[in-house]
Amino acid sequence: MKNIAAISILLLMVFVSANAQDQQIKKEIIGTWNYTADEAPYEYQKGKIIFYEEGGALKAKLDMQYNTMHAQKIEIEGREIVCTAYVEYELVTITLTLKDGKLDGNADTSEGKLPLTLVKENDKA
Repeated sequence: MKNIAAISILLLMVFVSANAQDQQIKKEIIGTWNYTADEAPYEYQKGKIIFYEEGGALKAKLDMQYNTMHAQKIEIEGREIVCTAYVEYELVTITLTLKDGKLDGNADTSEGKLPLTLVKENDKA
């Protein structure tokens, strides 16, 4: 019986710690981020990704030169954020890593992976 209680307490501590880390990451990424994707087609090379919280869930809106779209789902694992969005009827997976106040990663498209760099608007010089 003591083992079950100890395991239960340990699992609860791990869950609370992971949840607190996810909440901290949410706080760090909520806001407007300007992105550059130099290898993308011209109309998608610059834009914004706006992360916000709605109903307790993290959401994202992508503003590109001629398009605005919403992320389909967002997952946080450690310091990595993964979201998907339809761009011109194609499901694109965006994988970003938060490091030193920047988000770096890739957009995985049917034409390959396109490197992305995001800088938070209020962090610009």
